[in-house]
Amino acid sequence: MVEGEAIALENSENIHEEYSKEIGLGVTGVAEGQAPEQIDEAVRVNDGIALRGLGVLDREIAAQVNEDSEKVTRSLNVVLGLLAITTWASVLMLIVIITALIWLLQHYVIKPIRRITSTMDQLANDRFDVDIEFTGQSNEIGKMARAVEIFK
Repeated sequence: MVEGEAIALENSENIHEEYSKEIGLGVTGVAEGQAPEQIDEAVRVNDGIALRGLGVLDREIAAQVNEDSEKVTRSLNVVLGLLAITTWASVLMLIVIITALIWLLQHYVIKPIRRITSTMDQLANDRFDVDIEFTGQSNEIGKMARAVEIFK
């Protein structure tokens, strides 16, 4: 607790005690049948000190809220920066993965099929001296190559 807050709270407590004492005077005035104006005049409390204390508390709370708000803003800016880095890293990772998949597809599927297609074209043009590649593979490309080998 800040010193200003402690003083403000102490002043508020003192005013509360003073009000508690003055209530006794008011109760006595009612019991004696005094008019409300007389009771009001007898029960006077200077609460300016308490109001100043509340003003101090208000300023302290506003300062604390501003400080906390700045901390939250800094934290959010850090999170925003990390989010941007994470986004770019994810995009880069996706590009690398897609590039690798395209390369693998090109190297292991498209290129062999194109070679087998070229071999089939040569066989269709009566060039039976052509070598048929990929017959040793145990996958679908190998099966296609072995099927083409029959036409040789």
